[in-house]
Amino acid sequence: VSKELMAKASYEVRGMLHLQNPLNEEMIAMRTSLLPSLLEIAFENRERENEMRLFEIAKVYYPKTGDLPDESLELGALFMGLPEAWKVAKGFVEHALFEMGLGEIKWQRLENDPFWHPGRTVQAFVGGKLMATLGEINPRLAANFKLERVAMVDMPLGAVFAQATTAKRYTPLPSYPPAKRDLAV
Repeated sequence: VSKELMAKASYEVRGMLHLQNPLNEEMIAMRTSLLPSLLEIAFENRERENEMRLFEIAKVYYPKTGDLPDESLELGALFMGLPEAWKVAKGFVEHALFEMGLGEIKWQRLENDPFWHPGRTVQAFVGGKLMATLGEINPRLAANFKLERVAMVDMPLGAVFAQATTAKRYTPLPSYPPAKRDLAV
């Protein structure tokens, strides 16, 4: 990603992995979040489409703890132009976690992050581990991208997959299916 995009989204560029030989100025660092890229896509398409539901599943890269950078698979989603988009985002997270066999979601408010709106952001925890952050982005950031009231989801899939259960329950088909007849007596 570019320095400009990350600065526009209030992300610190200094802590990111920089490429030694970037192809161009738009690709100087490895991204640590999918959300700025989704905001950029919404910005580029806002005049053609008022209502948007976007998502991306990709790896993000964090500075080295060993020889290689830490890679993490994440899901980022954007909901815009919908009435109460944050409720749609919350329903998306609840459904995704339910489908992966995760229940007992505990919600906690997030207030001290410059990216997120202080009163409209929550984090989902299952078993004490963070499963997702969702809510509206800070209005100042939305103005940087010339957008209004955007709800987003940031879900670290590594943590979700570690807690997910793969066991599904099915009921067998009946041995004797019902026979329907229309009798007139």
